[in-house]
Amino acid sequence: TYAFLFQFVSAPSPDLPVYLIGFMVFSMYLKIQKDEVLEKFNLITLFVLFAIYIKITAVVFLIFPLLLFIKHVAGIRIQLIPIKLLGGLVLFLLAIKNIILTGYPFYPLTIFPYSSADYVVPKEIMDYFFSSKMMHAFYIPFGAFEDASLLDCLKHYFFQSGIDSIIGLITVLLMIVSPFLFIKYYPKQRIRDIYFVFLILLILLVFSSPQYRFYVYFTIFFGLILLSILLTKKKPIIGLLSLSLVVVAVLVLVPMSFSALTQNKLLSNNNTFQIKNVIFPEPNTKEKLDYTKLPKENTDYYSPTETPIFWITGNGNLPCVNKEQLDYFETYFQVIPQWRGETLGEGFYAKKTKSNE
Repeated sequence: TYAFLFQFVSAPSPDLPVYLIGFMVFSMYLKIQKDEVLEKFNLITLFVLFAIYIKITAVVFLIFPLLLFIKHVAGIRIQLIPIKLLGGLVLFLLAIKNIILTGYPFYPLTIFPYSSADYVVPKEIMDYFFSSKMMHAFYIPFGAFEDASLLDCLKHYFFQSGIDSIIGLITVLLMIVSPFLFIKYYPKQRIRDIYFVFLILLILLVFSSPQYRFYVYFTIFFGLILLSILLTKKKPIIGLLSLSLVVVAVLVLVPMSFSALTQNKLLSNNNTFQIKNVIFPEPNTKEKLDYTKLPKENTDYYSPTETPIFWITGNGNLPCVNKEQLDYFETYFQVIPQWRGETLGEGFYAKKTKSNE
């Protein structure tokens, strides 16, 4: 677990706080006593709302306070008004954040756009990014997706090479084994509730984007349960924790290649700790690129001169975007980004090109 979570040190991600909050929610949910139901309900609800505010993929966590309410409605009912107010506040803040960023209050859903804002992301571009073939593009080619059945997609995902396949197969194994473990070792209903939430999340991801980073914290949780059954003595547990720390130390200090686990060149080698990093941090990108300043009507931008894919921008001066990416969206969606005002801080809007007028 240490070794896996440590990868987020060099690549911060909103997934990490969701993982940590998830572990806290699991722990609190499993340890609820009769005299602390209301207290734990309040804490779990607060953590769940915070996780959803961080990342919408945590929405399945809402099942935990819902189950607590259903099972203990008499004792929790008095807390409904403050919880409703807090939930409404979080929903309001989430909608405001999404409106500021995209113009859609329920992003990634495109319903009820803030139409009076000129910076709203065009719906056709939103549909492009959240289309099925784009959401599954990380493991199945565009040309193959159109004719692929659900079974074909699952085969591509679970039997491809790399870390995605390894974690996916481990997850499937745990999903099969866990119910039998519950019957013998963990007969309490609450752990079955966590399994139920995990199952719902996996089903949702199969039809949207089955990336392991969206569900791996559940895999870790049930993997640790399996280890707790296999390792019941103190010495093996301490040995395993020590081994985990050694793995972390090796990843930090020893250059290694992970090309056998990933086709992503940016992730194929680890970054090692250097003494100079105590004072001077590493750049926020592995790409060392040259940039060219280019005009696009009222907007000047910096484009990398050569990159493996056009999504990569590196660490250029702002605004920074790949020319190939702008050309692609202009060709297929007839829009280009333009400054909304005189300064970069005023943001951009999507201007329709002549061919779309």
